[in-house]
Amino acid sequence: MLQSNNTPEHMLAGMLRNAAPAPMPTNIPNEKTNAERRAEFLEIVRNFVCKDRNVTHGDAEDNFRVIATLWETYLQGTPPQNLNSVDVAIMMCLFKVARLMANPKNMENWHDLAGYAACGGGIVMKKLEEEKKQY
Repeated sequence: MLQSNNTPEHMLAGMLRNAAPAPMPTNIPNEKTNAERRAEFLEIVRNFVCKDRNVTHGDAEDNFRVIATLWETYLQGTPPQNLNSVDVAIMMCLFKVARLMANPKNMENWHDLAGYAACGGGIVMKKLEEEKKQY
């Protein structure tokens, strides 16, 4: 005998599927402990670090070697204690260039590169504006 799709259980399941989620009550305290939060955070980090990122960025050690070479080239003649915010922006751009060398099709790296360049450009523009005010 065929069962009807209009059984109370089936109708309730359909109503629950189509119902909007209930708003979260604001008076219930967060019951996670600090240790649980740290564990959750580390699980997120583990997922980033331990998943196979070779497809996206190449082997980490190889990529770090390329980054080190780019940074060494950039830093020639600049003592590390004299680094400033513009140097950091440029070095982060070089970091993304190294990532793009491993995978130029990864759009996230292009976006990040543009973002670091915009930050560096903004820093330089501010410094130039301040210099004009001094004259």
